[in-house]
Amino acid sequence: MKVTKSTTSYFEFLNPLHPFVWFCTIGALLFVIIVLYVLERIGNINRTDYPSISFKECFWFVFGSLLHGSTDASPSTLSGRILTASWWFFALILILSYTANLTAFLSVKTINTPIKTVTDLASQTRIKYGTVKSSGTSGFLKNTDIEHFAKMWAQMSEIEPSSMVDTSEVGFKKVKEGNYAFIWDTTVNKYKTIEDCDLMEIGPPFDPQGLGISVPTGATYTEEFSMAILKLNDTGRISEMERKYVTILFSNHSGYYILTYLT
Repeated sequence: MKVTKSTTSYFEFLNPLHPFVWFCTIGALLFVIIVLYVLERIGNINRTDYPSISFKECFWFVFGSLLHGSTDASPSTLSGRILTASWWFFALILILSYTANLTAFLSVKTINTPIKTVTDLASQTRIKYGTVKSSGTSGFLKNTDIEHFAKMWAQMSEIEPSSMVDTSEVGFKKVKEGNYAFIWDTTVNKYKTIEDCDLMEIGPPFDPQGLGISVPTGATYTEEFSMAILKLNDTGRISEMERKYVTILFSNHSGYYILTYLT
């Protein structure tokens, strides 16, 4: 099924911090402005050589400090400068936290999926789902005694027979058209998702099975094949080839929903 893309908001720059943090920051800003103005007025009440800064100058000084900006006016009293140093330290911590969270928000894209497992697929009717006719996958769903799989087979074969497809390519095409989940072999699904960034695999494999190589009856090299495959698996060569030829070649971050079947 097709993933619904989130819309971009003009106020998305506020997301890195919780609204409560923003309100506290605004409150702290106003508090520091008022306290700095009072300290400057009291500290310079008897001084004529260095007049105290106005309330507007206090506002722009504190606000500019929060954004690492500079202003013409600055505190002249010791208490005002101590308060300013404390505010600078607070602004430094706040900006570092905001920058770190903003980087994470821009780097990581969260995909919300209404389907997490096969059970979720079986318990809804909005999203159509199917597999290839007369395939091993359809045979498993048809002959299983597991309740939710039997329910899925009834939905696919009787209620929505059009959800069954003739080939896997037709199934992947229906997935890309939207509102459809295709149940198929995990290996094929995994390759399709990394080859085509419009596809996405959802949920862990169910009914895991092994795959083998067919040889003629009585072949003398059967045991040699078996030992060679076991050796490749034990030495990690199979996993190495999978990472080299499948995992590393492509990168997939968004797409559609595909449910898995085999491993």
